[in-house]
Amino acid sequence: EVFERSETDEYCKNVRWMEKQLLDNKIPYHKDGLSNIFVISKPSDFFLKKYHLASFEGKDGKINCSHIIVNPFHTEYEILELIKDLKNENLREPNL
Repeated sequence: EVFERSETDEYCKNVRWMEKQLLDNKIPYHKDGLSNIFVISKPSDFFLKKYHLASFEGKDGKINCSHIIVNPFHTEYEILELIKDLKNENLREPNL
């Protein structure tokens, strides 16, 4: 498990960095508390394949949500690339 081999604050650092980038770029998401999982509305199939994301049902019963899991090994550069691509997706609020 990466968590056990990581410094205590490594998860928090990347989670805070990801959250700041999403907010600064006005990309809608949902996250519970200190979680490292960010739920977004389902992006394009190209985006899903590029970033190996899973999709799941929202509260309307349709597959319209996806999630991004941020880990300590993700670099700021990788997160910024993901954010750049997410901006082009024009996402709405996730339907949770």
